Amino acid sequence: MSVAATDHTGPWTVDQVLALPEDRTTRYELLGESLVMSPAPGLRHQRASRRLANMLEAAAVAVGAPVEVLEAVNVTLPSGLVVPDIVVVDRAAATEDSVSVDADAVQLVVELVSPGNKTMDRKFKPMLYAEAAVPYFWRLEFDPAPRL
Repeated sequence: MSVAATDHTGPWTVDQVLALPEDRTTRYELLGESLVMSPAPGLRHQRASRRLANMLEAAAVAVGAPVEVLEAVNVTLPSGLVVPDIVVVDRAAATEDSVSVDADAVQLVVELVSPGNKTMDRKFKPMLYAEAAVPYFWRLEFDPAPRL
């Protein structure tokens, strides 16, 4: 049984966040025991994410890398649950029918800085990925011009 984010009291767990009803207007992430809600990304963000994911996938296929490129999937970290814009994960981790990927399987995380999520994308998430020993982190900035 799922509960609305507004009906919850006290600390959150990964299982409770994953049990929230699907909502295409909001991304739910867990930092420690605190639920963080962010607006869904806009069209510029989604277009850039898809194009970059396509390029990463083409590169992986070209060299025969045993990875999968995924967009906006739940990643379980030692200190919570995040939804990176793009992840490159070990192929074996992507074959399971799961709602999240463990950080141990993540090779690369890409965050596209959103206007409503700048502090998370620039400060908090890089620290969380480093703590989880994710080997590579990229950040795509849009302003004043797109740059990786």
